[in-house]
Amino acid sequence: MRIGTDKEELERILKFLDDKWVVSSNILGCPVGQSKVYLKRKVGKSGGLKISECIPNDEAERLKREVREYLRRKNP
Repeated sequence: MRIGTDKEELERILKFLDDKWVVSSNILGCPVGQSKVYLKRKVGKSGGLKISECIPNDEAERLKREVREYLRRKNP
């Protein structure tokens, strides 16, 4: 898995997040067929954490599913 932060760092960050975070992706600044993946606050707050550089869309979707599943397990 290619992510902007290494996997251990991402897992450490996710441990401290509550259920008020969502995973999203954005194509801005990426070549066609690629996107960046972010963690963002659900409501009211701007900012977030970029967890990948431009990666192919299928890898971005896979990464988003993995992070969402981790957040679901952590915050049932």
